[in-house]
This record gives sequence, C-alpha cells and structure tokens, in this order.
Amino acid sequence: MPATIRLFGHEATYHSGKWECADVSLQAMLQSLVNPLEAHSPEADIRNAKYAIKRFGGVWVSPELPPEPEPVAEQAPAPELAAPKPRPGFGAFFRRLVSRA
Repeated sequence: MPATIRLFGHEATYHSGKWECADVSLQAMLQSLVNPLEAHSPEADIRNAKYAIKRFGGVWVSPELPPEPEPVAEQAPAPELAAPKPRPGFGAFFRRLVSRA
C-alpha cells in the first residue's frame, strides 16, 4: 500500500522502498531516510512515511490509513518555591565600616 505525504508543498509517495516525488531534491532527501535492509511491506511503507512526517514536519495525505493522533502532553504544576533569604550585600558591609569609624 503506497503511503502519500505532503512536505514543503510537494506530495511524495513511498512504496516498496522507493520515494517518488516531482521535486528531485526532496525525493533524494526522503530516499536517504530509507533503510535498504528493511523488508518491504505495507507496514514498513507506513512506518517510513510516518517517520518522514515526524522528521520534517509534513502532513499525511493517504486516505487509506489516517495517522494516529499525537499524545497530548499535560503540563505539570510548578512546585511552590520558598522566598529566597535576604543575603547581606554591600549595604551591610558599608554600615559596618561606618559604625567602626
């Protein structure tokens, strides 16, 4: 099953270990991501297309299999921080110098 994605305004199709795209430089960039030792199956086609989407920020175009929704990360509550203790600075140093004189 070919997997079609859209990257940088161009559609690219991955099928049986080969990317096809109208833009030659985009096709070369995508083809560099393919593992030549990987078995070519419909699942591998989908895996490679999804990897390219995650890597380059593309969009899934194939109507056969919609991508899984990305997990929503919830922000953890920030821990309460104690107020910092005032540290003696130059003001205290100069007060001690003036009081000794």
